[in-house]
Amino acid sequence: MLSTRTSEEEEISCPQCTNIYSFPVLLECGHNICKLCLQNFWEWKKSKECPVCGCESFCGTPPINQDLTIAVEQFQKRKAMAQEICQIHNEKLKIFCNSDEVPICLVCQLSKDHRMHKCSPVEEAAQQKKAEMTAILESLRKKVRTMSKTKHQWEETKAYLETQGEQIELAVKEEFLQLHQFLKEEEERRLRDLREEKGKKIQVMYSKIEDIEEDIKTLNSTISKLDIVLRAKDLPFLKEYKETKQRVRRNIQEPESIRGILIDSAKHLGILKFAVCKKMLSTVKYCE
Repeated sequence: MLSTRTSEEEEISCPQCTNIYSFPVLLECGHNICKLCLQNFWEWKKSKECPVCGCESFCGTPPINQDLTIAVEQFQKRKAMAQEICQIHNEKLKIFCNSDEVPICLVCQLSKDHRMHKCSPVEEAAQQKKAEMTAILESLRKKVRTMSKTKHQWEETKAYLETQGEQIELAVKEEFLQLHQFLKEEEERRLRDLREEKGKKIQVMYSKIEDIEEDIKTLNSTISKLDIVLRAKDLPFLKEYKETKQRVRRNIQEPESIRGILIDSAKHLGILKFAVCKKMLSTVKYCE
């Protein structure tokens, strides 16, 4: 957007903020700058130098440029007076056109542009428009108060949410700690039962193996005796035949079947997950 500043405005504008000078101070290098602009620049720069040319300033507080201050005041007065004059007819703006919502002069009021428009004196219009603007201002302030209250409620809710989240997190950790403890104890109990059954089965196996070894020993002894009997002569053999045959029949027995001696895997694994979940559910206390 092109600047609409006049050359006079450019001469009395601060090179730092580009606005009309406010308390212009004169630096040693000859440049002028607003007093507040210079203070802010020095505070930011951490050194006393000119914002325009960078020359260092050795004076503590630069003096106010009185001539420039007077020039600024005169310009602002002329500008204020110019704002009260119609730029078309060079007459004082005494009327306010309510239709176009602009100040006009008496000549403007009689012109075709405003002849049919509703107009009122500047003082009356200003009072009315200020009342309207005051109502708008109060409405905006009320809205700010409402929004501030809402913001406060959101902030309180946010704080509560953070606390609530932390509390729920601790509760979740505690629940899982209990579940882990339950599963650990259940695992240890089931492994203990399995090992106990395994130990009993192995003891039975040891006992059966010892019995079979004893039977084998007895059978080997019988075999040795039969070998001797078979080497005897016919008559002595026949005399011992009946008793020997009965003794052999007593010793020839089928070994006991090993079926049913193994660990019942279905008992330990068949419905393990279901059984554990069912037991776990019976111990869980639901909390809202």
